[in-house]
Amino acid sequence: MQPPIPGSRRFRQQPVLKNMKSLYLFFLALAVFCACQQRSSTNTAATETASDSAAIADAVHGFYRWYTAFSQDTTHRIDFTDDRGKHLKLIQPKLDRYLAHFKGSGFVSDEFVAAELAFYRQCSQLWLKEAVDDVPSCLDADRYFCAQDWEPAFWTTSPVRFRKVGDDRVMATLVGKSFDSPMERNISLKKENGKWLITSIECDMGVGSTPSGVSFKPLTLNEKYVTAQLENRPALSADEFARLELGSLVSEDKRNAPNAKVCVLDTVLATDRGKVLVVAYDNGNETEAWLVPYGASPKIRFREPVYYADQVEYVKTINSAFAGNKLTISTSTDSDDQKSSTTQTYVLTDQLVFERTNR
Repeated sequence: MQPPIPGSRRFRQQPVLKNMKSLYLFFLALAVFCACQQRSSTNTAATETASDSAAIADAVHGFYRWYTAFSQDTTHRIDFTDDRGKHLKLIQPKLDRYLAHFKGSGFVSDEFVAAELAFYRQCSQLWLKEAVDDVPSCLDADRYFCAQDWEPAFWTTSPVRFRKVGDDRVMATLVGKSFDSPMERNISLKKENGKWLITSIECDMGVGSTPSGVSFKPLTLNEKYVTAQLENRPALSADEFARLELGSLVSEDKRNAPNAKVCVLDTVLATDRGKVLVVAYDNGNETEAWLVPYGASPKIRFREPVYYADQVEYVKTINSAFAGNKLTISTSTDSDDQKSSTTQTYVLTDQLVFERTNR
């Protein structure tokens, strides 16, 4: 075979093919490099997301482990109120000291503490309209468990979902069960100096509006109505009493007393998410009734006295009215020649949770 002649087309093709092969290898290497960089970036983002998810869950669970112990420590009781006058008053220095414990826990931000200060100042304005012996606004349930009864395990072990709501800010949601009923609670956090801190905990304690689509059966609980219902309603059997968990309302001694009767006076709401009952106890001399909401299973979620009458001595009477999603409780007392009356209003949310309002 004749060697290529210098200057001929066949001779000139060799370096061109060689250059094209080099160019191909260059672009191949560049593509591999870019893919690796993209994969590395994706892996880094995934690692960061997983890391944030774990840190956010740790912050939420850690706070509630701390708060469970804190709330059970009798040396840290709520002592920032003064009940020596006609109305409850806020003691600011003691509130500052109380909230300093939260800051010292390492789980909350300065923003959280500032919001709590503002919250209790709002509450103190509501107290000016309430008698000192009434259950005060904002203090009728635990502020951070947002309930009168709670299971710490929900707050300390439930899975945590989160979504970003801004730069270095997330809304975390505890998703689990409490008293065998599904429950979710939202907690806001922000990242400060590489650490996730709580900025707020969702809980309406009556300082703000509470819209709701649920509606009660219209009902007024007064002496005439309760007396008629007690005559017509059958006493609960032992099995039904236990199933409805009413032992927390009526002790065994009271239930076994002569002429004692426990019955369901009425159902004021029933949906696929739960029901709301009015349960009464009567022994011939004294009658009590409670509002008792249940979730999808017969687990008490809330209880509130809505009627009371003593046929021997009317020191205290309670009457209630249901309308729309509002429950209005009127209480009158006559003790030591001093008469007083108060009115409390609750609203029922779409989640069948009662929240205090003072409008």
